[in-house]
Amino acid sequence: MAVFSIQLFPVWVLIFSVYAFWVPCFFVALKSAIVPLLMAVMLGMGMTLRWADFRRVRTHWWAIVLGVSSCYRTS
Repeated sequence: MAVFSIQLFPVWVLIFSVYAFWVPCFFVALKSAIVPLLMAVMLGMGMTLRWADFRRVRTHWWAIVLGVSSCYRTS
């Protein structure tokens, strides 16, 4: 059951995102819960990682450097 829910997590996020875009008034009451809900999303994404993903970082370290430098570069 846990594997099934983890595999469907991105689908649920997309469904709720589209619904929130089209019917925003439903989610206005959840405004104060944005940070905890974002934490739940990040936890769900982190639960899908495997040890092989972390090992792959050692071989593709340049991608992380590129991503971080792109995020914090000044124009």
